[in-house]
Amino acid sequence: MRGGENRPTLSPAKFTGTVARAYKIAEQNPVLLDSMYCYCNCKETIGHKSLLSCYADTHAVSCGICQDQAFFALSQYKSGKNIIEVRKAVDAKFWRPLS
Repeated sequence: MRGGENRPTLSPAKFTGTVARAYKIAEQNPVLLDSMYCYCNCKETIGHKSLLSCYADTHAVSCGICQDQAFFALSQYKSGKNIIEVRKAVDAKFWRPLS
């Protein structure tokens, strides 16, 4: 189930290090990231549609949760899991009750 983010991701070239690598994942895997709920809860706080939304603006620059989810989702996908299986793995790893 896709989140429906239509905006392009920001260019990884605008960033360095880990942040640039995370934005590169988003740029190269938009369907994967748009299929993930973001567990920093930005959907509720700033209206993001999916994890991909965090990379369509500068939110992921300073959010370790967004970055960690992108790296984990890609590693799961590269291990042979399909998007539904990746989403289940991401949900299992990152879900926490709202406080």
